[in-house]
Amino acid sequence: MLELCYKLPSEITDNTPLLIVAHPHPLHGGSFHNKVVQTVAKAGAELSALVVCFNFRGVGASQGEFDHGHGERYDLLTVVEFAQSHWGQRELWLSGFSFGAWMSALVADRLQPQQLLLVAPPVSLYPMERVNLSAFKLTVIQGSEDEVVDAQQVWHWTQQQQADMLWRSQASHYFHGQLLWLRKAVMMGFSV
Repeated sequence: MLELCYKLPSEITDNTPLLIVAHPHPLHGGSFHNKVVQTVAKAGAELSALVVCFNFRGVGASQGEFDHGHGERYDLLTVVEFAQSHWGQRELWLSGFSFGAWMSALVADRLQPQQLLLVAPPVSLYPMERVNLSAFKLTVIQGSEDEVVDAQQVWHWTQQQQADMLWRSQASHYFHGQLLWLRKAVMMGFSV
């Protein structure tokens, strides 16, 4: 069992996209309550998406324990499958922050999202060079002063992926004091 929360638009039509947001590393305090995750979710809701956030195994009320990314990618697939069975097949927007960006990148080929938005993808921490996302509508959001992932490596990886980059000078990994900018960037990323 996985714990999830969702935000429904005032009206759900056939054109309402489904946005799934994956949180940062479970062993470093990551959960769907994370302020970056919630900012992405709020931006999606403002765009009238049906938004689903969830806790990976072992976080909050989700059962299980951390599985070093192996089980967590299946958690993400399970949440998408559940949401699509509950609200129907619809345009899929997939997003993740930090570790959640890595999980989203790993399952993108299988899920084929129409929009993929990664916030501070951990390219310096995981073998993201093995993942080719150039076939997707990919937007990467990155702060220049990231203290967790190497911002320059993210910049170069984003260019290799032929992705859109939304770069914020002076922003940290957690976008302290930059959440309003982040919300606008997410909305821009999903709107392009």
